[in-house]
Amino acid sequence: MSESGAIPITSKKTGKTTTGTTPQSSKPTQTSKLNTKIKPHSQVEHKKDIETSEQQLPEKKKNSVKKIESFEEFFSNAYIDRKPRNLKTTELKEISKNKKPSDESRKTLLESAKSDKLLGITLKILLSAVDIESFPHIKNTIRDFVRDVFNVHPLLMTLNLQNSQDITLSIKTITNKDYSIYLSTEDEKLNNKEQSSLKFNAVYCFLLLKYLTQRLPVDKVSEYLVENLWYPALLDKKNDHKTLLSFTSVKDKDAITIGLVGDSFKKQLTYERQATTHAEKSLELEQTHTKEQQNYIKKLQEELTKSNSQFEKLSNELEVEREKHKNTRMQMQDNFETLRARLLRRLKSDVSLLDDGLHALRRDPPKVHIMDDHAERAIDALKMEIKELGSENQ
Repeated sequence: MSESGAIPITSKKTGKTTTGTTPQSSKPTQTSKLNTKIKPHSQVEHKKDIETSEQQLPEKKKNSVKKIESFEEFFSNAYIDRKPRNLKTTELKEISKNKKPSDESRKTLLESAKSDKLLGITLKILLSAVDIESFPHIKNTIRDFVRDVFNVHPLLMTLNLQNSQDITLSIKTITNKDYSIYLSTEDEKLNNKEQSSLKFNAVYCFLLLKYLTQRLPVDKVSEYLVENLWYPALLDKKNDHKTLLSFTSVKDKDAITIGLVGDSFKKQLTYERQATTHAEKSLELEQTHTKEQQNYIKKLQEELTKSNSQFEKLSNELEVEREKHKNTRMQMQDNFETLRARLLRRLKSDVSLLDDGLHALRRDPPKVHIMDDHAERAIDALKMEIKELGSENQ
């Protein structure tokens, strides 16, 4: 704008731009409003400008929103026009009728995605994918495209995050990366604020991809963020003044996020407390059970000691009985041999007498008196032996 009060006017039909001036009585245009914000105003003028802006804002948004009908238009609107946004239901229905971007279009879009060096646009695209519920085809296509963005992004392509299974290690790789050597343009390096934004956005994008691809629970997402991103940032600036300043600078939209994180930690704390209580009760039961088992083992050991003592006593008694049995058997064997020898002698003697008596009877004439004598002597000897056997049994 070369002259004071002159503003560019673009024709919607021809597309040509001309320069004109705005009368004092007309409503301020967008450019005049911008100038109005820069120049000092009285309170009345400032209030009028705000009211005028609020009246014109819905009409501007209505005219500036471009309907998206394909994946190419969605990614182009985000990376080329730099206007990432969530998709409306009508747009989702229209996009669901179309196929995925062609290889050539995909290559062109990925080239344009390289311009998103701080990953702010990529993060908004992922968040829009998370918001899609009834169109899994669209959700998966957006997810797969962002995975390819990770492979072409000047920073992320060197970290090999897609093949890593250890989420904590991957986040450490992102947060420990030296961003000071990373260029925001071909000549300028990232400043400290840009480095911090890139690190945070890279972690957010990585965890959102894990959520979309592996169904990583939301509680785990918040846990990874607190442990690896937010809490380390807190340690760098931990003092009462900065803590209170952070508390009082929380805006309405940020309060929701903080409330969700706090609620997540509250649930986790409740779960941990319940788990601790359960573990303590289990430990107490185990200790009681262990004590009972120890008492039972002690009792068994006492009974075993008593049984061993009884066994030893019985073993000694058995040994004594065996010795007695051995002696008794030897004695009985001797007595048996003695009795056997005596009976044999007696039988032989008596058989001899009877044999002589039979010879005497067979003589001619028979000598009966000899037979009577020998028979009587044999009978007396047998009677005496029977008597002796009877007395020994008593």
